[in-house]
Amino acid sequence: MNEDNMKTMLMVHRLLAYEYMANGSLDKWIFNKNKEDFVLDWDTRYNIALGIAKGLAYLHEDYESNIIHCDIKPENVLLDDNFRVKVSDFGLAKLMTREQRHVFTTLRGTTMYLAPEWIINCAILEKSDVYNYGMVLVEIIGGMKNYDPSETSEKSYFPSFAFKMVEEGNVT
Repeated sequence: MNEDNMKTMLMVHRLLAYEYMANGSLDKWIFNKNKEDFVLDWDTRYNIALGIAKGLAYLHEDYESNIIHCDIKPENVLLDDNFRVKVSDFGLAKLMTREQRHVFTTLRGTTMYLAPEWIINCAILEKSDVYNYGMVLVEIIGGMKNYDPSETSEKSYFPSFAFKMVEEGNVT
């Protein structure tokens, strides 16, 4: 056996496997252009939002260490056949001890979901995930992406557009 073959045999291969999630990811249900095939009633949306919140609470409070996900977005929320939530894709996650309040790291995550304080000083807090979650909530309720560069300038950033509509009394 030569050295190259031995190195190949000793290499560790990593694989992350999730259980099959029949309804795929949340983005398929809230951003799909063919709305007739992908309609979520308000009870289901509520339960999905609650499931994400429970998942984050587990990561932040109930696990033996603090885990900050760093990339909560609809694409990372998987739904089983009963629309129960599994938070997925921990590739950017940061593990902290219970004593740590924040950790510094390079900027990571999906730009339109990043908490403003993280962009400014690169400190990661549990609150960063909470901000991501808020952006996902806006998308669950509004049924559209929080940022769409193809929209007019007024509608390109959905949270600002929604806030303006509320201020003007156009949302009931």
